[in-house]
Parts: sequence; C-alpha cells; structure tokens
Amino acid sequence: MNRLRALGALDLRDETGRELRTLLAQPKRVALLVYLSTATPRSFHRRDSLVALLWPELDTEHARNALRQALHFLRNGLGAGTLTARGAEEIAIAAEHLAVDVIDFETALDAGQLEHALELYRGDLLPGFFISEAPVFERWLDERRATLRGRAAAAAWELSRRAEAATDRAAAIHWGRRAMLLAIDDETGVRRLLELHLRLGDRRGALRAYQDFAAQLRKEFEVEPSAETQALIAGARTPVPAQSPPRPPDAVPAATSTVPESTPLLLPRPTTPTTAWTPRRLAAAFVGLVFVILTISMASRRADPGASSARAVTVLPFPVRGRPDLAYLREGMVDLLSAKLDGVLGLRSVDPRAVLAAVQQSPDSGHLMSPERAGEIADRLGASYFVVGDIVEIAGRVNVNGALYRGSRRLAAASAAGESTQLFQLVDDLTGQLLVPLSEGRDTALTRLAAVTTHSLPALKAYLDGERALRLGNEAQAGTAFRSAALLDTAFALAQYRLALTATWVTVPEVSDPAEWADRAARNASRLSPLGRDLLDAYRAYKGLQLEEAENAYRAITESHPDNVEAWLMLGETRFHYIPLLGRSPAESRLPFERALALDPGNPHALLHLARLAARQGWTDRLNAAADDYLTRYPRSERALEMRALQAYNRRDSLGRAAVLSEAMGAGDYALSSLLIDAAWYAQDLRAARPLIESVMSITTNQMALILDQRVASELGLMSGRWGLDGLDDLPEKTLNHAWLLESQALLASEPFFEIPTAQARALRDSLAAVRPYGAAAYPVWGGAQNRVLGPLMQHYIVGLLGVRLGDTAAVARSAAALAAATDMKLARTAQSLRRGLRAEVARARGDFRSALAEIESFDFGTSTRERNISH
Repeated sequence: MNRLRALGALDLRDETGRELRTLLAQPKRVALLVYLSTATPRSFHRRDSLVALLWPELDTEHARNALRQALHFLRNGLGAGTLTARGAEEIAIAAEHLAVDVIDFETALDAGQLEHALELYRGDLLPGFFISEAPVFERWLDERRATLRGRAAAAAWELSRRAEAATDRAAAIHWGRRAMLLAIDDETGVRRLLELHLRLGDRRGALRAYQDFAAQLRKEFEVEPSAETQALIAGARTPVPAQSPPRPPDAVPAATSTVPESTPLLLPRPTTPTTAWTPRRLAAAFVGLVFVILTISMASRRADPGASSARAVTVLPFPVRGRPDLAYLREGMVDLLSAKLDGVLGLRSVDPRAVLAAVQQSPDSGHLMSPERAGEIADRLGASYFVVGDIVEIAGRVNVNGALYRGSRRLAAASAAGESTQLFQLVDDLTGQLLVPLSEGRDTALTRLAAVTTHSLPALKAYLDGERALRLGNEAQAGTAFRSAALLDTAFALAQYRLALTATWVTVPEVSDPAEWADRAARNASRLSPLGRDLLDAYRAYKGLQLEEAENAYRAITESHPDNVEAWLMLGETRFHYIPLLGRSPAESRLPFERALALDPGNPHALLHLARLAARQGWTDRLNAAADDYLTRYPRSERALEMRALQAYNRRDSLGRAAVLSEAMGAGDYALSSLLIDAAWYAQDLRAARPLIESVMSITTNQMALILDQRVASELGLMSGRWGLDGLDDLPEKTLNHAWLLESQALLASEPFFEIPTAQARALRDSLAAVRPYGAAAYPVWGGAQNRVLGPLMQHYIVGLLGVRLGDTAAVARSAAALAAATDMKLARTAQSLRRGLRAEVARARGDFRSALAEIESFDFGTSTRERNISH
C-alpha cells in the first residue's frame, strides 16, 4: 500500500518504502492528490469541480487537458488501482491502495484513540504550501487546516481534563500546553492553560506561559494580550501572603503589605555593622557572591511514575561485518533502534548509554551476543525485552538482522536488506517486523517512526559521532559533530537539542547562544519522541533560569524513566550550578550525579562534577577517587588536564601545579581558563591563582574566555580580603577589567553585613555614578564596550543599593525612576526585576522583612540569555 503523509510535512512512499519524489515535484499535482485523498466526505469528485478548483486561469479545453495529464501521472506513479472512476466524469482515490495520515488521524479521533491521534498529528496540513493562481483551493486548504488543528486541540484538552481528574499534574499540563500551542491564535485557549496552571498551584508555570504568549504577540503583531488575559495573570502575580513567624509577646507586628509604587522611599539612619570581617571570612563570602553573579551572567509525556519494567526493552550493539566505514553502526544501532522503539505499543527503551556501559564489561562485547548473555544484561538494567542482531555488508548491499526476546523466549526474528543509503528504511522495516508479536492487531506499518530522527544519512553519522565523543569525555569534539549534524539536516531536532546542551558546557565554534539551537529544536519538536520532548522542555527551563521548573521536570523524568542517564546528569547540573539561587547547597547535586554514575559507570560528566563538588567541599578522598577513575578511563580526553589541576590545587602540590600549567600552555584558551577557575572557584587556592593570571592571559585569544579570565583576575584581590588593586596593579592593563572590579566592589559594599566606612561607600557610589554607560542600541552580547564599561541598568541598580546603605532617599528615588524609565523591549524585563530588587532592599532596611520577601518572590528569573548579558 502506498502511504501519503501530509500533516507537518509532505512525504509519499510506495509499499516498499521508496520515496516517490517525482509525483511531488509539481504543486498542482500535489494539490490534486491531497484534495482527492483528504477532502470530506470521502467520495467521487466531478472533473468540472476539480478543474475549477485548480486551473481557474485556463479555458475549459486546456484546463481539462491539464487535469488529464495530472491524473495520468498519478496513476502511473501510484499504480493503476489507486485512482478509480465512476462513469467518465467522476474520480476518487481507492482507500485500499493509499493510506493517508490525515484519514488515520480522523479515524483515531472517531474511535476515541486520542493519544494515538495526536502522535499522528505532526503539524498543519501541507504547512507552507500554497498555489496563488488557485484561490478556491487555497480557501479549502485553509479551512481544512483549521478543522484538523481544532480537532487536535480539542483532543489535547480532553486528555488534559482526564489527566487532571486522575490527579496526574504533569500530564495535565503537558496536554494543556499542547492544546494551547495547537490554537495559539485563540486567546481563550491561552487563558484556559493559565487557569489550569493556577488550579494546579503552578503560579510560576502560569507566569511563564503568559510571558511566552505575550512575547509572541508583540513580535508577530505588535499588540498586547487582551484585558481579560491580563486580568487573569494579575492574580497569579499577587504574592501569596507569608505566614508570620512566632514572636515574643512584646514584639511589634511587622507591616503586611509590599512597598506601594507611590510610597516615598524613606530610609532609616545608616548604622555601622559590628561584625569583624577577617580576610578568610571575606574570601568565603565573596567567592559565594562571585559564583552566583557569574552563574547568572553565563547561563543563559511524562509516563506513569509507578510503571514497572514489564515493557522496558534493551537494544544490544549490532556487530558489523563488511565495509569498515559502516563500523559506526555497531553502537549507532543502539541509539537508532532505541529511538525507533521508544514509546511504541507501550515500550520504553533503556537509555543507550546505560546499555553500552554494561556491554563494555562483557567479554563478548565485540561479537554477536548470545541470548543468554544479552538476557543477563537486560535483567541488570531492569528490562523484560531485549533485541540482538548484526549487520552484514556484501557487494554494496546491507543486510540488517535482528531478534526480539523476552527472557529466553524468542518472540520475533527480522531481516531487512538494501543499499547502505537506505539505512532508515531498513531500520523502519526491521522495527515493524520486530513489533509484529506485540502489535495486537494494529497495522504494523504505523509503527514506522521516521520522524523520531533524521532522513539524512550524513547527519545521522555526524550525530552518532557526537554521541560517541560524549561517551569518551570529549565534549568540544561532540559539540562540533552535533553542529555538523544540525547543519546537514536543518530539521534534525535531536541534533539541535544535543548541540544546545553541549554548547552549554563547552565552547563550540560558531555557536554563540545555545538557547537559539534549543529554540530551533522546539520548532521541530514533532520529530522528537515524547521523552525527547520532555528532555528538551526541561533543558529550556534550565537555560531560561526557570530553576524550580527545571528541577521538577528533570526529577519527573527520573521517576518515569529511572534508567535515563541524561535526566540524572541534568538534575545534578541544575542543582550544582543554580541551587544557590534557591538558598540551598550545591552538595545536593551529589546524589543525582552518583545515580548517573551507577547507571553508566565511568560517565565522564558525572565524574567531573563529583570531582569539582569534592574539591569545593574539601572532600579530598572523594576528589581523588573521582579524578583517578576519570584519568584511568579517559587519559587523553579534553578534561583530563582539568582533573589533574583539581588534584594539584586541592593538595597544594607545587610540582603538580607547574606540570599542569606547562601542559595547559599548549592546550588552548579553554584549558587555560579552566585552570584559573579550578584554582579560584573549586579548590579556592587563591595564592596559586595569582601567579596563573599573567601566564593565562598572555596567550588567551578567545573573547569569551578572555572576559571570564579578566573578571576572575579583577576579583582576586577581593577574594583574598584586599579591597582595592593591592597586589594586582603590577599586572598588564589587558589583564584587568576595572569596570567589573568596580561593580564587584560596589555590590559587596551594598551588603548590610559588610563593614565599610561611610566615606568609602560614598566614594564608591560617586565613582560608579560617574561611569558613562553606552546606549542600548550599542549593546554587544560579549566583548567590545561590554569589556570596558558598565551597563546602565546595573549602574542604576547598584547606585540605588548604595543609596540605601547611605540613607540617601533622593538617590534611591532617582535610581528607581531610571529603572522604571527603561522602555526598550530588550531591557524592560531586566529593569523591572532590578527595580523589584531595589524595592526589596528598601523594605529590608526599614525592617519590613515580609514585604522584602514578597518583592524577591516576584522577581522575574525568566529573563532571556541576551537580556542577562546586556544587563551585566
């Protein structure tokens, strides 16, 4: 049977899976085929109506001749039985000869199979397709698109309603968001999603959904959400009243309201703190402050948690015999076939990384694995099903063989053969055959999951190269490979997501903003599996500093997919880097990283972070265990030098420090910056960091690395307990970023616990106010003026904080007014958040701690990456 896919993309294939491109080369031929096969009701169509529909610009004779030619071409390409006639004037498509995803979608809806229907609905009918000289067809296509989209949205809302009734909060929000996105131009759907978030107690999710919708309206139509929608979200922005702590009988009650906009900024008389700040205490406080500041500036279908492993499937490596250039498929088939099987007929694929880690411990890992040995590995990974197979290349043709087992019982044997360029079709065919015994009567052709990955073999090979590089701890190499895959197939959502994730950890050439690639992946999310979409959504929350949402999302994935290495790693990442912003300790990241390591022994990312965590906490034994394990497994990886540096600086080993510095001088900018960070941030060996500066900065050329190095260098004096440039004034001008040093000094001086003479605080305030900021239109993301002067928003904010410290009500009011006057859309959200921070400090200085907390709780952490770079 031929198959036509018209939802989300256009694809036509014959019964063997061969793509029928020539039939889709002419737009009116495409329009005729789609109209005949999807118009409702399904019936015969008169030739006169088809002519009027598609060839209105031609006279009758030429139009009917064009129709005859188009029908002749379709009949030859699809087979004589595909087109059927009733008399001389009526034409129809024979349903038994052409399967159409549009009809399958509507049939599933009518049968109540809502989730299956939404799997089929990958996007609009013929997206981007139009025929300007056929306005009647254009109107029909618009109406048909709207009808299908509306039915899909209604199905998603119904699934959301059912999930909410079943108290499955995550699923209710997932389907609600899907429904809203399907009808994004219908603001009632947006309000319905906001109400769902609020009913479920998710105020942050409601605010984020509103902000995303409002931003899209401004970008596309330059309008604001309706008054009704704004009124609805205003309730979500109202701070939840805090519970008053117990107070002694004679205590005076605290004020209960936030600082109103019209309230004068009246401040108490300044007082001098009595806390004695030693250099050691100052260094500890400042290292924490610097870590939080730099972290902010640099960041930019859930299944049933109680589901058992009864439907989990493990795909073992496929040994390859024949051409050496196909060797990549040994591990590649684990990734590819796992992606194909995941989510089909209730199956859940075990994470390929956990599988490959387990296989490496097997003595027969390079050969076709026996069912007994494969069953042992599947049992260890908690899977009831497993797949073994091999690939044989003979005279240019590839034979892919596989078998599906449950325990010792073989359920299915499968084989597919063809040219190596037909790899995707071969894997699809193999997948369908393996699933036959599990299909329970369903059409196994529907189990082909080409949308999960890519249709470009070069893109697939680059992607698999990236995955292999990650497993070996070569993150920069992996990023380059993922970028190649994403460029080779611009709709390859999985490669775009992996590129964004990798570029978050390391510098990837020509990738300045990882969030941009995550946005591209989101636009192609229909090509991801449900798990892939969940991981992408969680990453976007992580990258957007939606900290609680990111943590909850990754935790939910670990509950529904407890063997997913990436979810555990990213849960650890979220806690390691961002949890201080929630008032918690980075030490909470240890358990997720250890869980990832248990699933994937020797995982380089987990070992690296456990070593960093151990160095920061002073856990020497744990640091040495993680570092030694890493260096034994990955002695030539990109991060091996960093592991040796962590050990050398933690041990205060002068010979070891000299050795890693000598090696780093030839290793590039990234390795040099890592040394400085290892010494200053993780090992906190500030004396050793000082002599590193000039060596590191003398050869650093990467602009981003240079700025980071300058900032660390500029702050070393403060970290060491010295207020000014003492001990740093001998360094070359290139080494220091005086504007960043001034900002850091002023931020620290604004803290109420920091002891500083009033005259010095006033001098800092005046110096900061005298810096001439550059205009909003000239903001670069990195480098240029950013490297020399202070951004205006931070300037107003910190001047205001020092005004609070000095009791200068007028200066505070001027700073607040300047922040309120920011009208540039790129800066408005940042300005509003900084103004809330300033008002919180005013309330704190008055002793109105409840109002201060309310202002902080309303702080918008959803600022875009570009905004954060601009404001800092």
